[in-house]
Order: sequence, then structure tokens, then C-alpha cells
Amino acid sequence: ITRLDSSDIASKAASEVKDFDPASEMDPKEVQRRISEGRKHLSFMTSLYRDQLRRGKHFIHEHPQSAYSWQEAGIKSLAQDPFVHVVTADQCMYGLTTPDPDGKPAPARKSTSFMTSSRQMADLLQRRCDKSHKHQPLVGGRCHNAAFYPLKLIQTILQGMKDTRDAEETLAKNSEELRQLICSVTDMAGKIPKDD
Repeated sequence: ITRLDSSDIASKAASEVKDFDPASEMDPKEVQRRISEGRKHLSFMTSLYRDQLRRGKHFIHEHPQSAYSWQEAGIKSLAQDPFVHVVTADQCMYGLTTPDPDGKPAPARKSTSFMTSSRQMADLLQRRCDKSHKHQPLVGGRCHNAAFYPLKLIQTILQGMKDTRDAEETLAKNSEELRQLICSVTDMAGKIPKDD
């Protein structure tokens, strides 16, 4: 995997460009249809995330930090769950670039929020811009390339998956050792003998 293409994902009418009205660029009925479709998709995904939590499994959800979807009731409610973490990263720190006016690659900030049930994943996905570079704004047709995850972000997500698995394996091993210790000091009824 070198890039993840999100261009086939349904919810595109929720622009992260401030003060942009999609109805100024397309038929208002089409905008409403796309927003409705995006909300249905978001509701479906939220139900899958909740199912993952119920089963003790994990999920990761990503949208631009300024996307209206973070204000949807289902997302806001899920973000309040004590087992869910919401963090924000600037994709320039993971290698996102877009062409500058001369056609050369320049860093693109694209502040992105992630919601996940994995503490390890959240820890890795909160790098903010270190201000060591100038950003090329994602305007003038430059947004298209920003729909692809840069390789370093993909590698970071894969590392988060590995770190989550490793942490859960360690927890399971420690839990088993604790169970065995408790069993070694309890009587047949499962009670800890008292000193007389």
C-alpha cells in the first residue's frame, strides 16, 4: 500500500473549506441528496463502531477536523464514550504534499481528526505541525491529491494496529498470570483462606 484513495466514499458534500457553500457550485437538490446519503453512511458507520466496542474490538474513524460530521449527534455521542479517544493531527507531519504554483511538492497541513477505540492508535495520530515549513493551501484543484493518505500516515496507522495488538497480548498474559496467582492461594470454594 502506498496510497489510500478515499474518492469513492459517499460523503463529499461536507466540505472542510470554511464559508464554502456547495449549493453555489451544484444543484441544491443534489447537495441535499449527497448530505442525506453522507448522514446515512455516517449513521451506519457509527453503528458498526458501537458494535466493535460492544465486542471489545477496535475502530478508527477519520474526517477533516473542520468537517461538519464531527457535529452530528451520533458522532458526538460516540466521542463521549470513555473507551473512545479523539485526537487531531496535521497531515503535513506525515508527508502530505500538494503542488505549489511552480508544480513542486509542498507540504499541505490538512488538519485531520481521528476517533478510535485504541489508546495506542490515538497516541500515534496526534502529531501537530512543527511550523518548520510553509504550507501550500488546498485550493485551486489541490484538494484532489489530499484525498490520498501519505505513505507515512499509512505506516503510522499500521504501527498503531501492531501496538494495539501487542498491548492487548500483554494485558491478556498479565491477566492470566493474576488468575493463576489467585487460584494458587484460594481454597476449592474460591475463597481466600483467613489466618486463624
